[in-house]
Amino acid sequence: MSEQQIWKGKSSHNYTQKSTGVPWYDMDYAAKDKVKICMYEYIDKMLSELPTDMKGSVKTLAAGHLFSINPEAKKFPKTIAQISHHLVPKLLYLSRHTRQDIQIAVALLFTRVEAPDEDDYKKLTRVMQYLHCT
Repeated sequence: MSEQQIWKGKSSHNYTQKSTGVPWYDMDYAAKDKVKICMYEYIDKMLSELPTDMKGSVKTLAAGHLFSINPEAKKFPKTIAQISHHLVPKLLYLSRHTRQDIQIAVALLFTRVEAPDEDDYKKLTRVMQYLHCT
């Protein structure tokens, strides 16, 4: 593993990082006696592939509609539902490894991935915008 000085994301400082050899994982050794597992490239790749209506940022994941399910919400056609099928498993992987703060929202989205509707799309958009902000 080679050490290198890098500049990542919106951080205001350089830090030493080692590549783990595992795709998407990096280790941040900047703080004394601490190691931070980073998945910045994984998140950046997900955010770069978003449709334009999902772009933006929110400072909190909490939203009033997160746990409400509207049985009368319009179901999406398969072409739009593919976005949910593509992003939710990636979010599950991310939430299990480094972003435990999104686990509850992702778990709910995962139960709805088979036939997503307009409300589920809004919830997915909220999670992606939260990742963008944090």
